[in-house]
Amino acid sequence: DDYRNFDDIMMYVPGPMRSEMEEWIEDEQFDPGYEMTVCVDGELREVRPYYVSCVMRKVDLTGDKCRKFINLQTKLHSKECKDRLLAAVATHDLEKITLPVRYCSRSTKDYEMTVLKEKSPVNLHSLLVEEDPAEKKRMAVDRYRHHISGLSSVPVTEAADGTIITLHPVTNCEQTRISSSTSNVLVEVTSSVSVDACQRVIDCLIERTFLISPEMQVEQMRIIDNDGNPVNEFTYDLLT
Repeated sequence: DDYRNFDDIMMYVPGPMRSEMEEWIEDEQFDPGYEMTVCVDGELREVRPYYVSCVMRKVDLTGDKCRKFINLQTKLHSKECKDRLLAAVATHDLEKITLPVRYCSRSTKDYEMTVLKEKSPVNLHSLLVEEDPAEKKRMAVDRYRHHISGLSSVPVTEAADGTIITLHPVTNCEQTRISSSTSNVLVEVTSSVSVDACQRVIDCLIERTFLISPEMQVEQMRIIDNDGNPVNEFTYDLLT
């Protein structure tokens, strides 16, 4: 399969068929009910407005490849993402998510999530408050929580069943954790700086993941606002 920029493909489509395809795109591709869609709430405009996403399919993470994939993200966060000040990456096992998902703002007092390597859900407010030093050692989020501490509502990705799968730019949830059996990966990149920063980071992640799993395929997510209009559209032209 060859995933390319939509406009490039449409150049080769005959006129009558092109009109039909464009009508289908308008009616279906950006339908908020379409599963491979991320709806971005406008209320995030003042907090963390930039979001891009894709799905990496048929990814081979068996053996030590899963460790390499996780290490790749760690290095991206350290260098390209400037310790998550410029951007942040979140990856999930797509098969463990109830689609579609929403990138939105949620009250820290009213919502909770089960963070990576934890067994029980934690209230978001409690998660972002400085803990006793002995408790801090068990929480992987402590290094990055200062990016959004003090906010009464924080940027999250919420699955259709209400599960918060990402607290941006701090941590992912345990339920959608990547493992060696994962074959389809939902990728999210967010930024408070620019959509270009998101684009550069997701490009790096895709290119370097190809070195780990050369046979993988990349699918574009449809990113829309609350009215169904496309926003922050991610394209990657070199996919095979």
